[in-house]
Amino acid sequence: MKNSLSKQLLGGFGISLVVVGVSTLWLNYRLLQNNLQEQVRNRAQSIARSLEFATEGLIEYGNVGILQRMVQNYATLPTVIEIAIVAPDGKTIVNQNLDDNVSYAALHPELIPYLEKASTSGLEITVETKINSKVAIVQILPFSSKLFEKSGQRYSNKRGLAITAIDLQQVQQEAWRTFVTSTITMIAGTLAILFLMVSLIQIYVLQPLKKLNAAIKSSETTGNVVLPQSLPSNEISYLANTLVIAISQLQEIEYSKNEELRKINTKLEELSESLELKVIARTAELTATNIELQQAKEIAQEASKTKSSFLANMSHELRTPLNAILGFTQLIIEERNVSSEVEEQLRIVNRSGEHLLDLINSILAISKIESGKQTLNVNSFSLDNLLSSVREIIEFKSKERDLYLEIENLANIQCLIRADELKLRQVLINLLNNAIKFTSVGGVILRVSSMYNNAEQGSNSCDKSVYIYFEVEDTGVGIPQEDLGNIFEAFFQSESGKQLHEGTGLGLAISKQFVRLMGGNISVSSILDKGSIFQFYILAQLVDDEFIDFPTSITVDNLGDKIIDSTTLNNLPSF
Repeated sequence: MKNSLSKQLLGGFGISLVVVGVSTLWLNYRLLQNNLQEQVRNRAQSIARSLEFATEGLIEYGNVGILQRMVQNYATLPTVIEIAIVAPDGKTIVNQNLDDNVSYAALHPELIPYLEKASTSGLEITVETKINSKVAIVQILPFSSKLFEKSGQRYSNKRGLAITAIDLQQVQQEAWRTFVTSTITMIAGTLAILFLMVSLIQIYVLQPLKKLNAAIKSSETTGNVVLPQSLPSNEISYLANTLVIAISQLQEIEYSKNEELRKINTKLEELSESLELKVIARTAELTATNIELQQAKEIAQEASKTKSSFLANMSHELRTPLNAILGFTQLIIEERNVSSEVEEQLRIVNRSGEHLLDLINSILAISKIESGKQTLNVNSFSLDNLLSSVREIIEFKSKERDLYLEIENLANIQCLIRADELKLRQVLINLLNNAIKFTSVGGVILRVSSMYNNAEQGSNSCDKSVYIYFEVEDTGVGIPQEDLGNIFEAFFQSESGKQLHEGTGLGLAISKQFVRLMGGNISVSSILDKGSIFQFYILAQLVDDEFIDFPTSITVDNLGDKIIDSTTLNNLPSF
């Protein structure tokens, strides 16, 4: 068996033993090495301190020979490489090689900074370095003596040094030999344990499991599991009994699930038949409902046509006498023999009549919009002339309210344009009137720019289409943010309009429909108490002055087909 349990158990146990053993050995090796190094340091420190203690007295009494014998005795100790007594001037007083009055720093230049530091600071220093090509621990212990004087002068506050060098390499070799011996012992023990485990697992685990496996395979044909008699009375026997119970339970569950599936299939067949009948009945109901809805739609369309016809006739019947009233009112006002009180009352009548006429015209326009049949009356005209006429109409009202009115025409269109002049004029007048109406300080600015269609950008002739962009900015009361989403809805008035009691809430709704009818869109941004900016664009066709104009009336059913994408709108010039 490729992935046998015995191999997995033995492999895991063997790896664990090896990992634990190697880790333990390496840890012991490191601890042993550190312990031996500490012993070396302590030995070097002990020898240096004993020399330092003896040196101070022996030098003062001139017993250098005794000091020499002490150094030679210490030099015979195991692992001792070198021992020396150095004067403050750096010359060797005593060493084991009987080579006195030689500069110790010259013999060991790598120790110069440490010797200088210990001599001047008086601090004990331990250094790990190479002495005579051997790795050694060097202990440098400073000492002082009254005899370190020459010609009555001291050695610049320097001290003598007792130096001891202990072989560290020999200590490391001893630690390594101990590590190798322990490793060999561990490997032999691990192999013995693994061999014993293989034998025990084979006898007490694998053979009973093979017998149990054979018994389970034989049950595939008989349906019953017969356990072998030779199974041991341990966990293997418990496992075998548990498997027999589990197999019998699985057989019972399988039978129960099959019975449940049979019942579910029977119910599904019944539900399928019932669902087919319900679908047939529901289809019949939906067909009848659709017929009723179609009839209701036709009735509503007929009612809408009737309403539109009624509003058109009524508006005509109302506008005729109303125009007469307004005309006679203006004639009477122009008479000079009218008193100021009567003139003011006539002006009130005239303003009320004009407001009523605007309301009738707005209702008539809304009724046409709701009927779903929009008429676009296209003709050729000059954009400059249109803007001049709009200025003439609006300028009087701006001056009356002491407001400035500016028109910035950056469109630079030299040709005539073909569009619905009346609707464009009405949208501009409506937006400018609103701006003046809700502005008390400052003024109103109308900005105009253009952008040619991308497909016709390089053409120099007038025979191409152009997007004309309009922006009306005022310094008025502004529109609350919560009203911006509904400002173009019919009969909606913002809080500012309600406070001023101005307008019917139809002007912006009609302007939006007219702009969309001319292939554009309209939007608004506003800051309360600072002003508002209304922006819209239309799509127009350029023609030259020699073009023979034939006014065209176009009925549009779906306004959405004429609206350009947002990318084109974002590319329009900004101010």
